[in-house]
Amino acid sequence: MKRILNKLNRFFYSNLRLAVLDETAGRWVVKFSSNIISYLKAQNHNGRHILLKPAEHVEPYYMQVDDIGDELLNRQHRNESGEWKPGRLIVETSPSNYQVWIHSSRYLSIEEKRFWLKKLHSDPGADPKNRWGRCPGFRNRKLKHKDINGGYPLAKLIWIDWKEKVDIPQNLSTLPQGGSVSKKSISRSAYERGNESSTDFAYTLALIRFGYSDNEIRIRLLSERSNWTNHASERKRMDYLRRTIQKARGIVDKCYVSHYLNQIRDIFPELNDLFYFSYYILNNTPPYLAIPRHIPPNTIQKTASRTQNQIPKRLTSKQLLPILYQTRIWVE
Repeated sequence: MKRILNKLNRFFYSNLRLAVLDETAGRWVVKFSSNIISYLKAQNHNGRHILLKPAEHVEPYYMQVDDIGDELLNRQHRNESGEWKPGRLIVETSPSNYQVWIHSSRYLSIEEKRFWLKKLHSDPGADPKNRWGRCPGFRNRKLKHKDINGGYPLAKLIWIDWKEKVDIPQNLSTLPQGGSVSKKSISRSAYERGNESSTDFAYTLALIRFGYSDNEIRIRLLSERSNWTNHASERKRMDYLRRTIQKARGIVDKCYVSHYLNQIRDIFPELNDLFYFSYYILNNTPPYLAIPRHIPPNTIQKTASRTQNQIPKRLTSKQLLPILYQTRIWVE
C-alpha cells in the first residue's frame, strides 16, 4: 500500500491529497504521509470511502474521466500497439468500471475540462470542479457493489505514468465570447538551463513577458518541475517560488521602463502636455513629448494616477512615475 501511495504522489508531482468520505457525516481531508495508511484502512473497513485528488494549485493540470467501461477505456487510452497511453493514472473502481486521470501539459480551465470530458463520454454528473476520485488499494464501499458474501470490490491501480504529460489541443470554443488566445503556450522544458533554479528563473521571465499572473506562474512551476529535492516541504517551495517570481518581475519591470526612456529622444515644445505624455506611455506607443521643468512633482504624481485610472493599460502609476521624473531633466 505504501508503494501505491508513493506512486500516486509522484503522479501528482508531490501534491497528492487524500480524504475520507462518510456518506452520512461528510468528507474530511487527511494529510498524506506513510503513517496514515493504518488510519485509512480502518476508516475503509468501517464503511467509509478513501478518495484522492491533486492539490488545488495544480488541479488545472489534471482532468478526471469518470465511469467508463472496458470498451471506452481501450479505445481512448491505448495506442495502436495496445500499450497504455502516457500521462495517465487508471483506476478500476469496480469490476469493468474505471476512472482515468489525465496529466495535461498546459493549464485547463473548468469550462475546457467540461468540453473534453463530454467528448470522452465521462459521467455527465461528475463535474470537474473540485473533483475527487477513488483511491486504489482500498475497497469501494458503495452498497450496490456488495457481493453475496458481504464483501466489496478492491479499487485497483491499472496503469500509472508520472514521467510524461498529454498535449491537449486548445479548444477555442471555451474562450470568452469575442476573445482570443492572448497568452503564448510555452513549457518549462523549452527553457532548460541544466540547473533547476536557472531553468525556473528563465521560464518565469518568459511567462511574465507573456502576461501570466503570479498565481498562474506558481501553478505552472509546481506542475512542470518534477524534482523538488532542495525544497522538500510545501512551505519551502512556496517561499522559493515567491522569491523567484518577485525577482523576475523586478527585472522585467526595469527593462520595460528603460525601453520607453530610450525612446524619448525628440522634444516638441508644442506638445508638452503631461496628460498626453502619460496617455502615449500607457498605450504602448513611443512618446515624443516632454515635461517642462516648471511642472511640480505633485502634479506629475496626480496626473500619473489620473491617467492610470482613465486608461488602464500595462503600466501602473508606480511604474509610470520614474519615466515622468527622469524625462524632466531633459527639458530646458
